[in-house]
Amino acid sequence: MAALHQKYNELETDLIVRRDIPRESVKSFMENEVSTNVLELYKCRRMIDAALETPNQVEVMAKYNDIKDKVATLMSQSYPELQVKGQISLEVKESKRDIEVEMSFAGHGCLDIDGLTVPRIPHSLSLVASVDMPASKKLNFITDSCYYEGITYLSRSAQTIDIIDKEHKYVGPRFTLDFETQCFTVYDDRIYVMQHGNRHRICIYNLQGKRISQWNYYDFSKGTANMLAIVSGQIVIADRSNQQVNIYSLNGEIKKQFPCSLISDYQLTICSAGQDSVIMTDVCLHKIFRFSLLTGEVVWLSKAIRFPKYMACYRDKYVLVSCLYEFHNIWVLDINTGERLFELVDPFQKAEGIAVGLQIHGDTLLRRDHQTIRYYKLR
Repeated sequence: MAALHQKYNELETDLIVRRDIPRESVKSFMENEVSTNVLELYKCRRMIDAALETPNQVEVMAKYNDIKDKVATLMSQSYPELQVKGQISLEVKESKRDIEVEMSFAGHGCLDIDGLTVPRIPHSLSLVASVDMPASKKLNFITDSCYYEGITYLSRSAQTIDIIDKEHKYVGPRFTLDFETQCFTVYDDRIYVMQHGNRHRICIYNLQGKRISQWNYYDFSKGTANMLAIVSGQIVIADRSNQQVNIYSLNGEIKKQFPCSLISDYQLTICSAGQDSVIMTDVCLHKIFRFSLLTGEVVWLSKAIRFPKYMACYRDKYVLVSCLYEFHNIWVLDINTGERLFELVDPFQKAEGIAVGLQIHGDTLLRRDHQTIRYYKLR
């Protein structure tokens, strides 16, 4: 009986090792072959679009033929055949066990293999809805926004928190604040607001607008706006005056402090990146970097985008970044390396819009300017 049990354990171990081989093969194929060539195809498509805008017909035809040849060459390339659905037989004294592996697509281009998902690079935006703020005699800008359980919360310069419902209908103010909001986020049925004009205070409200508590945070810099992010139930804020990253409990208790020389006295934005890191941008110094909340180290630094302003992470694989002056462009970066992979174009963004916000929830992308919220589907 002991020998039989040992043989069974050996069989199970061998099975696990053999099962991982096709999974790794498919993962490598999707990342190294499919994503690369899909990116090349969309580059060719962009070249065609640009060529069609040229008024010279002869030049258009020449460019068209050249691109057509490139696409034909790309499409004719052969790829290794993936034996995704097959059998693995393990024999022990004429006994065998058959294992079948299935590959399926989940969501928008996410390859799922026995729980392993490989999201593809987002390559286009499809407008779902656009919501304009009602006309007002006084200037009443959108200063920040947050999507929570189907509801969009907006902070306005008139010191209100407004609501857009699940059907993308503007409902109106939910409650009024006694100060102007710098930024805010919603987490676990609580609204965490960074106060503008008194930039070292965090106020906490329930969803109906009742103030629950408040506490002070470190950042006495005289620079422009700061922001906060909530990562794994902790609040992360950059302390620019001391060039460090501070991690607080939700009640304001300081948990960790990491020095960070990349933090300057200029305008910073921040967003969560997975369960243990954040992405930060420095608009004036053209920096984007990922910072580990476990080790206090900079994972990567990129200066590939000028005036990076807002960013959001997509499926823990990519970082989408918009900049301060090129309103129509959204750049896609690899979340693990910071490498710039692709450029999305938003044809619906108004040319005169400024300070465009960026948020992602599943496959839904939210963009905002001072008077409009737009919802897109990432494809």
